[in-house]
Amino acid sequence: MTGPSEAGCRARRSPHGEACGGEVVVRLVVGCIHEHVLLAAACQYHVQDVAERRGACVRCFDVDGHRCVVAALGELGEDGKLVVLRG
Repeated sequence: MTGPSEAGCRARRSPHGEACGGEVVVRLVVGCIHEHVLLAAACQYHVQDVAERRGACVRCFDVDGHRCVVAALGELGEDGKLVVLRG
């Protein structure tokens, strides 16, 4: 698993584009309605996208080209432990 100091934000600017590369501020566990669960190392801008339900599931797009909204399920702490989000 890639930590915040090892790589930049992995959110894509467009479905087939390169990763954002911005400074990672949080590692979220996100999921979509199709049960894809992903670790998302995100910058402050892409965390906001997830919070505002504008983040899309990369796996759904890669599998069949549709855009599916992701929701934050938890946050991976510095110690590697998952903190489940509620709300």
